[in-house]
Amino acid sequence: MSAKTKNISGLKVLLILLTAVPLCLATGCAKNIETEIPIDNCIRITGMPGPEDFAYIASENILVVSSDDRRNHEKDGKLFWIDLALPPEEQVGNPIDIEYPDSFKPHGVSYITTDTGGRLFVISHPNPAEGLHTVEVFDMTGSGNNREWKHVETLKSELYTSPNDLVALPDGTLFVSNDSGKGGNTIKKIKALFKIKNGDIIYYDGAEYIDFGNPESYGNGINYFKADGAEYLYRAALMDKSVKKYEIIRTEGKITGLKYLSKVDLGTMPDNLEIEPDGTIYAACHFNSFIFLKHAKDGANISPTQILVVSPAGEVKEIYANKGQEISAGSVGRVINGRLYIGQVFEGFLLSCPCCSE
Repeated sequence: MSAKTKNISGLKVLLILLTAVPLCLATGCAKNIETEIPIDNCIRITGMPGPEDFAYIASENILVVSSDDRRNHEKDGKLFWIDLALPPEEQVGNPIDIEYPDSFKPHGVSYITTDTGGRLFVISHPNPAEGLHTVEVFDMTGSGNNREWKHVETLKSELYTSPNDLVALPDGTLFVSNDSGKGGNTIKKIKALFKIKNGDIIYYDGAEYIDFGNPESYGNGINYFKADGAEYLYRAALMDKSVKKYEIIRTEGKITGLKYLSKVDLGTMPDNLEIEPDGTIYAACHFNSFIFLKHAKDGANISPTQILVVSPAGEVKEIYANKGQEISAGSVGRVINGRLYIGQVFEGFLLSCPCCSE
């Protein structure tokens, strides 16, 4: 090993120590949730590595799942679909077998209805070490047994520094939530530790990529809601442990900016956000970032999962909490047809639980 290589390796170790030790102290190290909120008779929907996010297509009554084995960087990910019309015990992950783009590493997803069927937007990380992140666009045509999928476009921008989630508006324009600025995973962890806000919101109007700012320290899930003629964005601010609300500003019909309105404090770290037609938000949350990082390295280390519901009035209710034995590092959750579906970052299943009135 050359002296230069030794110096680089030593610097990496030092950076990791500088990150891990304060992060451990700041988060209570191995502190887990104190009180679990169980749901009886949950079942697993298996066969999908790292089902980190999903999109519900109401017209088809299916879930489309973003799946990637995040501990195996040599293996590409893919999309799956689940038929929610089937009895819960018969629901399985069905691979969407199409020609995927090279090095497909799916992350956040968003679906909209179009004149010809539907369009799915998927964040992918084909080469994060080199700063290459994309949004892959897939069209769905037909219905039921005649449903077909096709990859139609790849969107790229230098402003996609570390895209985590996205939301497509009905007209096909996009908001992307960066969780950080440029830099590798170690740099991202250090920035998150010191709550350096450099994860911006990026808007794509169909022709141009625009940085709308509003930086967060680990900006995460993002979603869209329209009510009484006004349009809003909701964004998960992970290190701030809150969900923030913005009004979308239009000038002569064109989106020109965002106006920060308010936030709801959660007391835990939100990941993806799912939103109902009435404005109710489901937030999957990580209780302890240090435990999460240990789980990311080794699945034997469990990590807690929380599902919170934020009412349109801003009231927060926790409907599920588990220390990680049942499901670890839950990243997305939503109640559909009287069942709570929970995705997770690493392990190979969704959790399906009878739950709640919608």
